[in-house]
Amino acid sequence: MFRLCVEHESVASIALPTDIAVLIGRSDSCHVRVNDLSASRVHCRVISHDGRVTLYDAGSRWGTFVNEKRVFAECDLLPGDQVQIGSTSLQLIEAQQ
Repeated sequence: MFRLCVEHESVASIALPTDIAVLIGRSDSCHVRVNDLSASRVHCRVISHDGRVTLYDAGSRWGTFVNEKRVFAECDLLPGDQVQIGSTSLQLIEAQQ
């Protein structure tokens, strides 16, 4: 199981359920809501599947970055990877079962 740790937010981390897209952005409809004006309403989504996690940019205006490299469509994440959305940082961790 994987978790996303969100820096500077009221939610410290969120578990990533298997085969369910987790939406990240400013919108109230997002599973991970960030209070960041640089973030799009729906900025990106992550899906945990088959023992891996894939991040998909949702056409965000300012971009989604993983380990300081811009993601234009999608990329697989590894534990420890840093995701940057505007001024908000998230980190993928592998949770203990």
